Amino acid sequence: MNHLRVTLLLPLILFATTLMAETKIHEVQVFPPESPQQLIIWGTDFWVGDDPIDPAIFFGTEPNSLVVSLDQSLCGEIPAPPLDITDSFDCLVVDLPDAANYTGAGKVPAGDYLLKIIATMPFANCDNGKPDSLTFEYAPNECTFPLPQEDATCSASGSVGEAATITATGKYGDRWNVDPNSNIFTGDQILFSSNINKWNNSLEFEISDGVNTQTISIHTSCSVPLNIGDTYGNLVLVDFGGYENGTSIQTDLYDLTIGAMGPQGETGLDGADGTNGVDGNDGATGPDGADGTNGVDGNDGATGPDGPQGIQ
Repeated sequence: MNHLRVTLLLPLILFATTLMAETKIHEVQVFPPESPQQLIIWGTDFWVGDDPIDPAIFFGTEPNSLVVSLDQSLCGEIPAPPLDITDSFDCLVVDLPDAANYTGAGKVPAGDYLLKIIATMPFANCDNGKPDSLTFEYAPNECTFPLPQEDATCSASGSVGEAATITATGKYGDRWNVDPNSNIFTGDQILFSSNINKWNNSLEFEISDGVNTQTISIHTSCSVPLNIGDTYGNLVLVDFGGYENGTSIQTDLYDLTIGAMGPQGETGLDGADGTNGVDGNDGATGPDGADGTNGVDGNDGATGPDGPQGIQ
C-alpha cells in the first residue's frame, strides 16, 4: 500500500514521520466537496504503511473502520492546510461509507461527524526493562554529532557505502548475533541479539564496505537513553524486541463538519453593449481593374442626301 508523508518545510513530497510524537489528527478535508467520497487526513504519527500497525479511522456511528484508499495521490494533489506543527506530518486518504448507508443526496449528507483514530505503536525507548534484541536500518551517513548518547562513540576512515559488512567487536563482541552481517544495502534491517542468556551492556561494531570503515560504540543497558530513531553513523534504531505486550495504543478524536452545497444561483442579466470603436483609417487605393469587353455594334444610320454633281 502506497501512503504518503510530507514535511511542511519542503515541497511535496518528503517521506518522513515524527518519531515519538503523539498520534493526532490535525486537519481533514472532504473530496470532492460537492459529493464527498473520500477524506484526506493530515496529522502526526499515523505509522502509515508499517503493516500491521496502519491506523484505524472510525467515522460517525459506522461500526467498522474506514477503508484506506488504494490511491493516495490526493495527498500530493490537494494543497496541505497550514498545520500548527513545526516538524512533519503524515497524510492519509480513506474512503467514506457507501451512500446506501444514508438517506438524502450525495455520498454522505451534510452534518457533524466524529472521527476517531486508533494507532498501534511500538515502544519508543527501553525504559520498561531491557529488550532482547535491537533492530537497526542501514542508511549510509557520516558520523553526526552530538550523538544521541553522550558517551557513545563514532569514527570513520571515510564514507562507508553499499554491500557493507558489520562485525561485533569489543568486550562483548563474541556475545552478539548480527543478522545479516554482510552484503548489506540501504534500507536493509539488521538484528542485533544476544547469543547467551544475558543481555549485554554495550554494543561495539565495525561497518566496512571493503574500502572504508566506521567504528561505533553504544550503551545497551538502558541506563542511558536508547530511543527509536537514534542514529549512529550508518545505522538508525527502528525497533526493540522482547517486550511483553510490546506495543502501545494511541487514540485521538476529531470533530468533522461536512457542509451542504447551496442551490445554484440564477443566471445574471446580459451586460449592455459597449460603444462602437473609432473608425479606422482609409485603406490605400487599389490597382485599376481590367478593361471591360467591347459593347455590341449599333444599327446602321440613315442614308444621307446625294451630294452635288461633280465637274464634267
